[in-house]
Amino acid sequence: MANIVCPYCGHIPFKTEKGLAWHLEHIHGVSLDKSENIGQDSPDVSALRLQLSEYEVEHLHYMIPVENCQSILDNGILSFNRAEEIEHINLASSSVQRQRDKIVIDFDKHIHDYVPLYFATHTPMQYVWTQSSSKKGPVLKQEELIFIDLDAFQTLQIQEILITDGNAAAADTNFYGTPIDLSVLDWKIIKTQDCYSPEYKRKKSAEVLVPDCVPAKYFSRVVVCSNDIAKRLRRTKNVSLRHLRIVVDPDYYYQCS
Repeated sequence: MANIVCPYCGHIPFKTEKGLAWHLEHIHGVSLDKSENIGQDSPDVSALRLQLSEYEVEHLHYMIPVENCQSILDNGILSFNRAEEIEHINLASSSVQRQRDKIVIDFDKHIHDYVPLYFATHTPMQYVWTQSSSKKGPVLKQEELIFIDLDAFQTLQIQEILITDGNAAAADTNFYGTPIDLSVLDWKIIKTQDCYSPEYKRKKSAEVLVPDCVPAKYFSRVVVCSNDIAKRLRRTKNVSLRHLRIVVDPDYYYQCS
């Protein structure tokens, strides 16, 4: 038995059945049934893999100020409520967060108990942070904004996640549980950079909501605007960051010189 692929992780190889059994029990909380055809996807996982291929989704995105990178690598991406317990730079609009705080997911969880990830870059929030034309100017310089890219295939298999077909705080937005059905999203709008109408902005902000925390093991790379920021991050002593690719990609940004 060689190079068995974990049906939950997708890309972690095991050379023995014993190694796979230990991994399934301790990482995913399931037992190994020898009668199962190990190495093949379950129907839901197969469907997810096909959908990600159809809509060309490789990564989910999370935006942060570069100063928060160290904390996120140490703690994972925390929900709004859990992040309140640690020191970090909070750029969230107080009025937006008051609106989101009204959203109740179920009896014991509010939307602030979930981590919001996005399918798109160039979201309305990104525009407000880096391109605002208000008297105060942008909240953040473009070069100070970085993206944590997450492995979409692995992340969308986390238990009890939800997806929305738009901004979770908007009245017209619908919430969906598992099995994940990506066809409910407006992919034309998600892949469009310029979204001016309210409905475009809502749909552009379709979210993946992960309960409590997204551990760093789901991170696939860090995307930055400039070589200067890339060099700055590469100088860090954080062990987790050394194992992540740091990619300079101006296409993630509105205007990146």
